[in-house]
Amino acid sequence: MNKKLPTPAFKITRCPTCGSAAIRWVMQRWDYQTEKGRRLTPEVPHWKCGDCGERLFDRISHQVLDPWRASIRKKKSRSRASPIKKSSKARSKR
Repeated sequence: MNKKLPTPAFKITRCPTCGSAAIRWVMQRWDYQTEKGRRLTPEVPHWKCGDCGERLFDRISHQVLDPWRASIRKKKSRSRASPIKKSSKARSKR
């Protein structure tokens, strides 16, 4: 997915975590581990420090991430729903 890199909502010249000037506005995907397994994000524009790896997200980033996170939450809530089981002890006696 080679999308055009949008203009950032704000300019950062130094990483707020390590102070490095090696911070760049990039469009990347990354994977991370959850209790359910590995997840891969969509391509997200964000600031990333080349020295410490810190990622910073702005309004533009959240326009991509928020709908993706919401879709994951919907999938989780659907998978948690379980059918109601009828108990064999609930039969009426004659």
